Amino acid sequence: MEANHPDFKLAWAKSIFYNFCRVHEDGLYDFILFQKVGQTGILTIDIATTYNPFWKGEVTWRLAKAKGLAFVKYGTNSLKAEPIWYVHRNLKEELSIALAEISGDLRLHAMNFSDRSAQELRSNKLIRYGLSLVAQREALDEAQRSQLLADWHAAPRHTENPLYQNLEEALRQFAVNNGHSTDDVRRYVGELLFNFTRQGFSWKDYRI
Repeated sequence: MEANHPDFKLAWAKSIFYNFCRVHEDGLYDFILFQKVGQTGILTIDIATTYNPFWKGEVTWRLAKAKGLAFVKYGTNSLKAEPIWYVHRNLKEELSIALAEISGDLRLHAMNFSDRSAQELRSNKLIRYGLSLVAQREALDEAQRSQLLADWHAAPRHTENPLYQNLEEALRQFAVNNGHSTDDVRRYVGELLFNFTRQGFSWKDYRI
């Protein structure tokens, strides 16, 4: 990655996962997530463009556009297992070949996917308004954070949390006033608030 895609930096690595990130000036993030599959020498790649700085592989269509690289490459949502895999059989020579193929597919397919996704996310006025609301809020104090986290673990009780209800009301009213669909308002609210369950998190710390 350092040689072929130097604008992507290692965000984190854990167990079988390696996640690389590129930051846009306006607060969007592009991710490339490598996953090692089994003991037979296989890699799979997921890509995403998102407002969530902590993206770790979720396939979501509100704050993020995310998809398996193979699905983008073949232009489909359904594939048998084999085309999804980059096989190297734990052999150094074959790993070099697999990584070269991945690098080529990232250039040919992932960058276009990221550009399209960024345009869609930037043009979504409901997301932009929701981000403007949460960006006004400081990190929650420990009592608020603990309550939100407890409510989240007791879903759907989290929709009764005052923070959730206030944001949902404001976002729903914005959607109605501006002729947007309200079908996904609750899902937008969920994604906008979830990171507040992290200690010390505030959207103020991110460029949005």
